[in-house]
Amino acid sequence: MEVTKTDNNRDKVQDVKDKSQDDYEKNLVLITSGTLVLSMTFIEKISPLEGASGIWFLIGAWVLLVLSLLLNLYSHQLAGTYADECMENIDKGLSVDEINGCVSINNKKITSLNNWTMALMIFGIMALVVYCSINAYNMSKLPAGKKAELPKEAKVRVVEMKNGRHVPVLLPPTEAAVKPTIPKNKS
Repeated sequence: MEVTKTDNNRDKVQDVKDKSQDDYEKNLVLITSGTLVLSMTFIEKISPLEGASGIWFLIGAWVLLVLSLLLNLYSHQLAGTYADECMENIDKGLSVDEINGCVSINNKKITSLNNWTMALMIFGIMALVVYCSINAYNMSKLPAGKKAELPKEAKVRVVEMKNGRHVPVLLPPTEAAVKPTIPKNKS
């Protein structure tokens, strides 16, 4: 980049920074949303929830990734609000120092939000990697070509609790043949 004037140099640097920030935001959204979709594909194709371990890692990953996306959207909205505020201050005739002070404070807030967005995305991806690792390891212990699933002869029995709620309980295959699957009504 060849520059002859100082003002022109500043404008070019600002343009590069703006493009970089736009690319960063797009990539962050693509990576986060792609990770969510990839995790759903992993569940559907490789490790169904019925036989999965460490479900809380998956739930935590999804919560963190969704929060990352929502915080990123909020950051964009806030940046637009701050830009409007800055234009109003220019129209009011505030001094350059006052406007720069306001912009500096607003930029710190946006940077903080962006840092939180990145941290949530990173921790969400880490939780998802832990979940996938646990389940990939468990799947490696199964015989070749076999998926983790409930045995066909397994039955579910509904148990009535003291508080009146009915709770499903998975019975082992040996108990499934001798125990009823639905409790009788107490009329």
